[in-house]
Amino acid sequence: MAEFLIKGGFHGGEADALMPASAANERGFFERLDVADLNDRLLRAVQAHWLAPQRDLSELESFAEGPLGDDARRIVERLNETGRQAVLKDPRFCLTMPFWRAVLGEELRAVILVFRSPQEVAASLSERDGLDEPIGIHLWGAYYEAVLTGIAGLQVFPVAYNDLLDNPTKALEAVDETFEDFSVERAVQANTLDQELRHHHTQSEEPSAGPSTQLLNHLSGLQAGIAQGGVDTSVDSSVAMALRVAWVADLHLRREIDVLVVERDEARSTVLDTTERLERERDDAREAHRLTG
Repeated sequence: MAEFLIKGGFHGGEADALMPASAANERGFFERLDVADLNDRLLRAVQAHWLAPQRDLSELESFAEGPLGDDARRIVERLNETGRQAVLKDPRFCLTMPFWRAVLGEELRAVILVFRSPQEVAASLSERDGLDEPIGIHLWGAYYEAVLTGIAGLQVFPVAYNDLLDNPTKALEAVDETFEDFSVERAVQANTLDQELRHHHTQSEEPSAGPSTQLLNHLSGLQAGIAQGGVDTSVDSSVAMALRVAWVADLHLRREIDVLVVERDEARSTVLDTTERLERERDDAREAHRLTG
């Protein structure tokens, strides 16, 4: 989606500022490395992680006036140097939107909210990160629950991912009409979309019932312009707790490893210093022995 928008006229940054392609996305992610790093730092600041988001991330707004806010403003200033309409993509925006709204203010003209079924996203996370389906579906619900709260009151263009692949001209008609810099026809001619991008596609016509289905229906309603009010998207708290416990355990393990690495490096440095001292003493002794005959 981000590649399509950039090919259509939006500015996403210089090529060397973007996350490189990988086996998980051979065409590239079209996400800025500095934005991804900043969003990770924001989540760490409130003891959260992309894999273990908190239910309430509203406190992120307070960081807009500190060093993290300064970093964000520098990123935006660099993007604005071209004078073109900028676009930023990062899934973690779903979680960090309170911060970015506070930083950008009226510069945040709109949100293009792309969505696909929780089963497709879970399958993608399973392939890329080895996450079991219940975890992937929980994360899907947590992210969209957070973003629907975070974007309240903003101009939003909901776009179903499969609609984008099937008929991009229709799916982005409203975006095309709103932004002078963007041309959906130009993006289509660049041929950035093809069915090979549809790595995981839900075949079932009747998705399983539950909060994720309610949320998906709500997103579809937003796209059709018929959704009203909120939606109960409460996810299984046991899954959320398991993710938090796993992440905290991993965090402490990594900290313990960091301590061990520091201790190892200090011990290695001590051994090297001692070796060098003994070698100097040996050389001095040899020289003294040679001079005294």
